[in-house]
Amino acid sequence: MYNTLIYSLMRSSIICIYILLFISQAKAQQASSLDDLVLLAFKNNMSIKDAAIDSMKYEQASKYNNYNYLPQLSAGMRNTYNWGLFIDPATNVLSNFSSQVYSFNIQSDWLLFDGGKNYYTGQMYDIGKQVSHQQYRQNLFELKTQIIILYYKYWQTDAQVLQANKVAEQWQHKEKEIKKMINGGILAAKELPHIESYVELYKLNIAKMKNQQNLYYKQIQGICYTTDSINIKAPEKIDPSVVQEDNFLVSNFPIYHTYQSMASLETQRINLYKSTRYPTAGIMAGWVTRSSSLVQMELSTQFNTNLSKYVAFYVNIPLFNKMQPQSLIAQSQIEQKRYSYKIAQLDFELRSKINQLKEQLRLTHEAYLIISKQLEYLRSETNLERKAFALGNTTYFELESAEERLEKAEASLLQYHYDMILYTKLLDAYHTKFE
Repeated sequence: MYNTLIYSLMRSSIICIYILLFISQAKAQQASSLDDLVLLAFKNNMSIKDAAIDSMKYEQASKYNNYNYLPQLSAGMRNTYNWGLFIDPATNVLSNFSSQVYSFNIQSDWLLFDGGKNYYTGQMYDIGKQVSHQQYRQNLFELKTQIIILYYKYWQTDAQVLQANKVAEQWQHKEKEIKKMINGGILAAKELPHIESYVELYKLNIAKMKNQQNLYYKQIQGICYTTDSINIKAPEKIDPSVVQEDNFLVSNFPIYHTYQSMASLETQRINLYKSTRYPTAGIMAGWVTRSSSLVQMELSTQFNTNLSKYVAFYVNIPLFNKMQPQSLIAQSQIEQKRYSYKIAQLDFELRSKINQLKEQLRLTHEAYLIISKQLEYLRSETNLERKAFALGNTTYFELESAEERLEKAEASLLQYHYDMILYTKLLDAYHTKFE
């Protein structure tokens, strides 16, 4: 009975371990598409989290700024030791005796009008929250474009590795054929080192491309802030020859709204500086009482006798403040002009960037079509050279030259194909409003 129970527990534990291993392995092997990588980066990237904190900071500042509209209330107690000549504050009599004076007060101060300083400060906090949110969104957009570039560079290198492996296999096959020809006396032995160097050169190139692909993979891990293995899903097929319509709007970009908000922030700052010229008004009220050790009465009686209550209304009018508001207003007006220039510069730079991408896509597409046609002729030429070489009608050097031209054209076609896809995806990102 006991052995059966132990066996059942061990079997259950083993099953649980297998289930956990299966789940963890399935999670690790789950393929991540481009959109999945973007979401992962949005979730984990530390610079994005840091930008989100700024918005929280302004939100809290705006919240606590509203408390400035409330009155202030304070209470205080004091025990003062006196010796030598002094006026007893409890009896208002000149005395030369050592004594103790006790005082107690409750006071309230309510600023009814501060010239609008608190209001404009709250407006600045609200705009600051908008600015931080737009900067957060701009960071997301830039992060997305970085992932797009790394993602397609990763798969471009992967395709190049596959192509290079096929070519390397062909050269290895050639090496075996050349050895047979040398043994059969068809070719001279001096041809073999030449082929062997090509085989080693392709092995070296494949190793370099694999290292580059691994570098792209590490960069993707870094930008997603994860050390877990990522099974990167192959890209979906798209038509890279489709040119994005010219529906570009600079307002699609968060940085545009950031500059606009910064200009509005300076407007509120100007209002804040102007408010320092206006008078302030408020009301004060209090309850004050005191007692002295020189008076032969109970403290409670003295407190009641010396109780004082007051209400005061006050107005403060600034007459001269060293021209500080004028100077600060002038500085903010300069900053406003700066942001108007920044918006114009942003529009120009983004349009230039998009025009460059379009031109790169157009030129790459033209080159892709040319190489595609050239490949048809090169494939025919290479097949003819292979047949001619098999019949002894051409030299090995001419066959090798034809095959090298074909390999270079195929590599160029692959490069142009992925470049077109990358330019298309970037153009799509620049033309789509970032949400």
